[in-house]
Parts: sequence; structure tokens; C-alpha cells
Amino acid sequence: MARSSFRSAKRRSAFLGAVSLVVGTLVAFGGSAPASAEPWGAVTFPVASPVAPNPAFGQQYGALRPGGRTHLGSDYLKPVNTQVLAIAAGTVITANSSGCGGFVQIQHAGGLRSGYLHLQSPSISVGTYVAAGAVIGHVGNHNNHGTCSSVDHVHLTVSLNGVSTDPHAFLVSGGATPIAPSSAPRIIAPGDWDGDSFSDLFLITGSSMYLYRGDGAGGWLNNGSGALIGTDFNLFKRVIAPGDFNGDGHPDVIAIANDGKLYLYPSNGAGAFTGSSLIGSDWQSFTTVIAPGDFSGDGKPDLLAVAANGNLWLYPGSGTGGFGAASVVGSGWNGFASLVAPGDFNGDGKADVIGILPNGNMYLYTGNGASGWTATSVPIGSGWQGFREVVGSRDFTGDGTQDLFGATPSGDLWLYNGSGVGTFSGNSQVGWGW
Repeated sequence: MARSSFRSAKRRSAFLGAVSLVVGTLVAFGGSAPASAEPWGAVTFPVASPVAPNPAFGQQYGALRPGGRTHLGSDYLKPVNTQVLAIAAGTVITANSSGCGGFVQIQHAGGLRSGYLHLQSPSISVGTYVAAGAVIGHVGNHNNHGTCSSVDHVHLTVSLNGVSTDPHAFLVSGGATPIAPSSAPRIIAPGDWDGDSFSDLFLITGSSMYLYRGDGAGGWLNNGSGALIGTDFNLFKRVIAPGDFNGDGHPDVIAIANDGKLYLYPSNGAGAFTGSSLIGSDWQSFTTVIAPGDFSGDGKPDLLAVAANGNLWLYPGSGTGGFGAASVVGSGWNGFASLVAPGDFNGDGKADVIGILPNGNMYLYTGNGASGWTATSVPIGSGWQGFREVVGSRDFTGDGTQDLFGATPSGDLWLYNGSGVGTFSGNSQVGWGW
């Protein structure tokens, strides 16, 4: 877990630099990414880094069992607590436990059904919609499964229109690709997550998400210790914090799965999630997605997404957890190594965007409050290529201006104080191990 520092670190000089402007033009909304040829969509293996079911284990599909029955599944040998993943998008129809361990069934589109046995007691609920690759359980201990199992593994079954089929062969023929959990730590700035009026941070490390509570003055509560608030967010391609996206007065989180599904995770305003819901699809083609706040000027938080061709798309939030019609608001944005959503960084009351080039030069792009930009960009820094990631932190210091965090590859966390007029007023190290 990361450690957050109250100690004042040696100040470093402010960043300076310059860059040419990237300008975009407004055009009509275009198409979406192509869908899978099969009705159930993309498929993946039920565990990360899988190997083919081991014939020496005697559990290959069709193997004879006592009493003349055959083994109608594929067994993937994995240690206890290994994450078990949905092979395709669908709805959980069974989630229970028996003498053979936890059992989950998922109904997918096109008559496809999958089952997962020898799990720990399931924590997922019947009726939950899951994406391909979403965590639906964990491998259980075979010693708790009586004569059902002699080694730790997940038993996968697949049927199509009620007819059992070889799961491993089905996945291989369907072009399944293993989903590897992200190993790099990720920092997300949700604003005031726990309702105490102070800006906070999330850290995703391993399979866990931790909440680090800010004290409203550039430091941390709880002696800088993080509190576990979620698991398995490392399986998402991206996790962003859009603010109050569903209009209930509490900040939310949006997560993008590897298959492009977009999920909303609302909060209760006191530091916990209240569930999740599917709010979009076909987002896998975007190279970057950020939450700038209210970019369109209608009082509702929006998303900005960069397509592979460099077009910047605005997805205006509806204020109730959905989107209005999308439009292109820029081009050439694929030249940036990363984009940062700092909120209103120059103090004009309108949401802005910061772009960082591969050479570390940083530019401020000021929004006009009406889904567009002011005439010019402003160079505001250089040398930012040394950071693993940079995130906008809302007002972390309590001075009424927007700030940035930068995390180095070694895990040092630096706070860059915004001046309120589009520049920085200072910086200090506020954590390590991030």
C-alpha cells in the first residue's frame, strides 16, 4: 500500500516550456466500432494466463468418469484465490454454494450459457450483468470440496442452445484472448469521495482499490493510510472519475472493460459504492478517455475520448447516468502521450484540458464553456515525461484553485499547486510508494 507524507519536501523549480497549437473543428457524430460476428460478442478465458486443460489430470472434456458418465467441462488448474472471469458478456442466473464449492452460471446472448464450479462462496448476485473478463469469483480450496476435487481449479462448462460443448475448444475457435490484469498502479482523483468536503485520491494497486482521504490543506487524514473500498478494478482497461454522473448528488466512477463496455459505479456519498450498471459499449477503440467536468456548459459532467485517428470526441452527460449525442471537438490529439482533466485550471469558470507530449512539454487547452475551445493553447511546463502518470486533483490544498498530482516510476507522489490563472504556484512531495 502507498504511504502518504505530511513532510515538506524540497521544492523543485516550476515547469516551463512551449508547444504549437493543436486545433480541431466541430463535425457531426460518426459511427461506432464493429461488433463481434457472434451474438455473444468477444470471448476470453476464465482465468488469466491459462494453459490448456491438463490431460494428465484426467479432466479433459469427454473423459470417462465413475459410473460411465463423461466429464462435460474443461478444468483450468490455478491456485486458491485466483480470479475467475466471465468468458463473455451476460447476466448471472445462478450463484450458490454446495459441497463442491461455489457455482456461478451466466446466460449470454445467442443461447450461450457458461458455468463455473469449485469457487469460493460467490459474492456476485443473480441478475448482475457482467462484461467479458469481469471477475465473477475466485478459485476455492479443493480440501473444502470433499470428493468433488483433488486439486485447486475452476471447472468450466459451456452449452449452446442446451447442448454441451467442449469449453476450451469453443474458446480457442472463438479467438479467445487471455485478459491480463494490469500490474501498474493507477491513481484516480474523484474529488470529495467521502462527503467531508475535502478532495481525495484513489490508488489501484494489484486487484485492490484504496481511498486516501485528503485533509483539505494539501495533506492526508488517517496518518496517510488508505482504506480498501473495492477489488478487481485492475481488470478494467480504464477507470475514471467524472464527478456526479447520475445526478444523485454523489461522485461516481466509470470503468471501461477490455471489450469496450462502459460501467457506472455510483457512490453513496460516504466513501462506498452502491452497485454498478452498464451505460455504454464500443469504447475499446478509444486510446484515451478523460472526465473534464462540464465541458459543454449545461451543468452536467461529460467525457472526452481520443480515437485512434486523433479525433477528440465529446460525449455530453445527460445528468442521469447516460449520454447525449456525441460530436468531434478536435483533431490531432493522438500526438499527446497523455491528457489530464484539471477542471477549471485558469479560473474563468470553464472546464479545461491539459496535454503532455512525449518530450514532456505540457500545454493548457482552455475550454470556452460551450463544447469548444478558446483561440490558443498555452505552454505551461516541460519535463513531465519523467512521471508515470499525471492526474488532475480538483482543489487538494483548499485554496480554491485546481491542482495536479504526478507519480514517478519509483512511486514518489508530487503535488503541483495550481495558481488559479493557468500556471503553478509551487510543488512538494506528498507521498511515496504510489
